[in-house]
Amino acid sequence: MPSILAPAKLNLFLSLHGLRPDGYHAIETVVAALRWGDTLHGEAWNTGSDLQFEWTAAQTMTPNPNDNLVVRAYHTFWQHLQQPPQLGLTGFKVLLIKHIPTQAGLGGGSSNAAAMLSLMADHYQSITGTAVAFRVLQAMAESLGSDVPFFLHYQRHGVRLALCQGRGERVTPLAQPAAGTIAMGQQPLVIVKPKSVAVSTPAAYQLIRDGNRSSYRSSQPLQHALQNVGCTKALQTLFHNDFEPVVLPSHPALQQVAKTLESIGVRRPLLCGSGAAMAGWLDPSDNLSARSLETHFPAAGFDCTETQLALE
Repeated sequence: MPSILAPAKLNLFLSLHGLRPDGYHAIETVVAALRWGDTLHGEAWNTGSDLQFEWTAAQTMTPNPNDNLVVRAYHTFWQHLQQPPQLGLTGFKVLLIKHIPTQAGLGGGSSNAAAMLSLMADHYQSITGTAVAFRVLQAMAESLGSDVPFFLHYQRHGVRLALCQGRGERVTPLAQPAAGTIAMGQQPLVIVKPKSVAVSTPAAYQLIRDGNRSSYRSSQPLQHALQNVGCTKALQTLFHNDFEPVVLPSHPALQQVAKTLESIGVRRPLLCGSGAAMAGWLDPSDNLSARSLETHFPAAGFDCTETQLALE
């Protein structure tokens, strides 16, 4: 059964630039894919003419499978092609193995959707001999969510670092960071999410609206530094997330995670998206690991993962 990684992402920079006429916020974000994520296994199956969807996950998932973005991506694929799912040929079977926590700001559902679109494009070409144009897949991705286009660029073009604008659908690939003393992609990154905390993205955006912000930050300094420094120790003052000043005070458990990470030497704890996970870089010389971090973040109350940026 062919398999595909659906990686998590980390927003190294995230700034909201006001409401658009369509009601979405215009954003400017520098996004990096991680080496860790979910896995999708997909294959044609001959015992049916539609989708057979199964999953395994440590945490509770959407109770209605039809609400899952993998299932929605499957139906979106055929709707955009204006063709029935079966095409008189074969159905599709997919198994989703979940590792990315939900409502963590790590893009798990969006990454799953993009991976499914990629699997379906390959499946469609194998049974019809016709490739699906990237612009068509892009339109599908945009209809599924603001983060899906970035992950689609990862799946189809290998983009691992990008500037995303508009509501997230305008994806501009960025060059690999400069090689620092320790290249960014080699530095261990820890992600911690309190299991008791779930941040609603609409609620987080409402907190931003209620803040009456009048100034907006640009990612240009970070983009420039990435090409000239490439080491998180030097870059950490340029990492930025507009959600931090409003989400962290609203969730004391997240504030405590950030303080604990700082106390044990984790570099620049950074809120992942709109939350509820925090991420930070470990200093290799400190001999910290995700396993030793469990003494501070026990598995009963936290999801704790050690990974790296997928930049090399």
